[in-house]
Amino acid sequence: MNKKIILLFSVCAFAFTLQAQQKVSLVIDYSEVKEKETFEVLWEENMTALTALQSCAEVTTHPVGDYIFVTAINDVKATVGVKAWYYRINGESVNVLAFRYFVKPGEQITWIYKKDECSSKVQKPRCEK
Repeated sequence: MNKKIILLFSVCAFAFTLQAQQKVSLVIDYSEVKEKETFEVLWEENMTALTALQSCAEVTTHPVGDYIFVTAINDVKATVGVKAWYYRINGESVNVLAFRYFVKPGEQITWIYKKDECSSKVQKPRCEK
């Protein structure tokens, strides 16, 4: 009888762990504008950093050629040359626009409202995304 209970417990623990890995964490850091928000998002095949954000916030984007830039999150708007929205994966810049970065289960996406570092460097590929 004890072996069955242990086996059942092991299966449940494995299922719980597997389910936990099928989520991504999403943080929206508004800097000094308002308090930071944290969400857990159920991971889906082909989820991007942008679609994960859109699942928990009101997002405004602006297409420029083949690119899509986030211009506002929950009414906190970017101002060219002043403040902009950037994102990081697990604390690191990935240098890929959010609509092209495919999120993996367990990753943390952090959106940060900070000084616009890219508008003046549009022609330079080393701009942090």
